[in-house]
Amino acid sequence: MIIWFQFAATCQKKNKCVNLLSTVHYTKYCEGEAKKPEAILFYNKNKGGVDCMDQMVTHFTSKRATKRWTFAFFCNMLDVMALAAFCICKEIDGTKKSDARRNFLWMLSNTLV
Repeated sequence: MIIWFQFAATCQKKNKCVNLLSTVHYTKYCEGEAKKPEAILFYNKNKGGVDCMDQMVTHFTSKRATKRWTFAFFCNMLDVMALAAFCICKEIDGTKKSDARRNFLWMLSNTLV
């Protein structure tokens, strides 16, 4: 049997119990004045990148209204992969144009079709 989550800690938060699961953090030690676990401090430090990615994905998205979760998941993964491919190409080419992502997505969609 494979154990996917190697860390589970419980901390009290004003009469509420918070359970943490992480495959990266192996210690349950709390740090700082607020006595927050290492997993929460790591999440708070890096959550800005996820917010930025979500904002960039919403500008050019392939999502459609659907009741099927598999199609919604596919559209989200397609958006994230297109953004990742654009970031890689931008680093390689060094383009700074304001419409570079739109042009890249147009070229990508024509190539995929």
